[in-house]
Formats: sequence, structure tokens, C-alpha cells
Amino acid sequence: MGYQNKKQGKDDKYKVRLVVGGFFQTHGIGFEETFAFIAKFVSIRTLMSLGATLDLDIHQMDVKCAFLNGDLDENIYMSQLKDNEVAELLKKFCKLHKAIYGFKQAQRIWNTRIDEFLKSCSFRSLSQIKSYIMQRVESTSVFLTLYINNLLIISKELQVVNEVKGFLLHKFEMFLNKITYCLGIKIIKDQLAKSVWLGQYKLLQFGMNDCKSVFTPFDCQCQVL
Repeated sequence: MGYQNKKQGKDDKYKVRLVVGGFFQTHGIGFEETFAFIAKFVSIRTLMSLGATLDLDIHQMDVKCAFLNGDLDENIYMSQLKDNEVAELLKKFCKLHKAIYGFKQAQRIWNTRIDEFLKSCSFRSLSQIKSYIMQRVESTSVFLTLYINNLLIISKELQVVNEVKGFLLHKFEMFLNKITYCLGIKIIKDQLAKSVWLGQYKLLQFGMNDCKSVFTPFDCQCQVL
């Protein structure tokens, strides 16, 4: 599997990952539900806009091998890897305990795991924008968006942001990145102008540099109830 250099959009190194053949799974036996909530891009842009307007700190974290944090509920077995079999156990199979990559339900299991953890840390879900908020003393709030294994943490107080990072790192292995690229979007924050610029450098790569742009995070035609 290629590892993409987010700054240049090029593959500069490769890595190997153990996966399973999820196409062999049968509904009702190997898996049940597969749906998992993730933040919409409109939610991410809205919180970016909020962060720019209120001059909030915006930080990013990526969970390493996120799906491996989820525990399987089903009894699933996998044959030993070719050329890596244990000689005295050739007729035996491996029982899987973790939702490794390739399972149809892997994303849902991971999503359920981190959802339960965030709620145990006093976060509450904002279902309308598929994000989380934690209300702290003196009205200090922390917003957190989750897009599969990518997290954005937004707050007025840097100390609170670092506190959230701390208990996330205590529970999960994570990459800590300066917020310059997120989900293929280039992010430039102008603190003096209280603005955040979002750009998609890959549009040029796919010949979409003339596509229509938008000026607001939300659809102007939608009605707010």
C-alpha cells in the first residue's frame, strides 16, 4: 500500500498491512451493521469558519491503525498467512479478536469505540453536524470532529486543547500534525485577518481547477428551522 505525502500529493514510501477478505463475509453471520457516523465536509468547514471568526486554536490528530482499536463481537477465524504458517499447527486457524482492515464492520466498530470513549470523557454528540462538544468551566468549550481516524480539536484555550490531546494519547496511539493539510484540503490560517483559507490542490491534478466555488459553508438555499 502506498503512503501519500500530504504536502506534495506523491507516494514517497510504502508499508504493508494485514487485511482480511471481507468479500467472503455473510450478513448475519460474519457481520451485522456497517454504518458509522462521520463528520460531513460542511461540518468541518463550519467549525473552521467558527475557529477563524472567534480566533480559536485548531489542532489535528490522526489515530494510528484506528480499526485495530475495535474488538470483534462475532467469532471469526482466518487461515494462516501463506509462507508464515506454524509447522506444528498447519491444520489450525487463527481466531481474530480485533476488527482488522478489510472487515465490512471495521469502521462501525472503531466508530462505536471512540464514541463511547469521548462520551465517557464528558463530550456530548452534536448530531446535526456529526461532531462533539465538551463544555468546560467558565464557558470554555472544546469542539472535536471525527472523520474516520482524523480528529480536529478546536478551542479558545490552548491549555484545554493540550488536555484533550493528553487523554486521547493515553488511550490511542496518534500522529500529532500541525493543521496544514486535512483530508486532502490545504489549510492556511490568517490569525490577524481572522480567516481560514481552504484549498484543494488535487483539483489541478484531476483537471478540476475550473469547477464552481462556494463562498459559504452552508447551502444558501437550505432553510434553518
